[in-house]
Amino acid sequence: ALRESIAHRTAEWEEQLVLARHRLARAERRLPEDPSTNDPEWEKLHRAFHRALIAACRSHWLIGFCEQLSDQASRYRLISQNGPGMGRDDLGEHRIIAERTLDGDADGAVEALLNHYRLTAAMCMERFAQGYDPRAGVAKARRR
Repeated sequence: ALRESIAHRTAEWEEQLVLARHRLARAERRLPEDPSTNDPEWEKLHRAFHRALIAACRSHWLIGFCEQLSDQASRYRLISQNGPGMGRDDLGEHRIIAERTLDGDADGAVEALLNHYRLTAAMCMERFAQGYDPRAGVAKARRR
């Protein structure tokens, strides 16, 4: 979908991508009162950035499939955060993805996006290896 989006780019699409990345970069990721939790506004902007990347793709089926994958992956992304020693430069990751996309470097953009996803997966697997209990997160959510 990203390759297709780059292939069918327009000035308007580029502007929307720049705007989505800017908004994401300006948002605080964590809630001030609970630094272990992502701010829902950041989550919304994060999703908007990833949607903007593929918005110029002409296949509604492919975009729909990406939306389904995003829905399923979001739970794992949330699990991946907060592991000890698992810091990441998510602003830098999104910047590189956007820059390569805007430069028309489809191979580089796809590589950067895959690295972004792979890092999340590796961090999630590390959390599971450390004994992460997903039921604890459900209990915490219920208390809210």
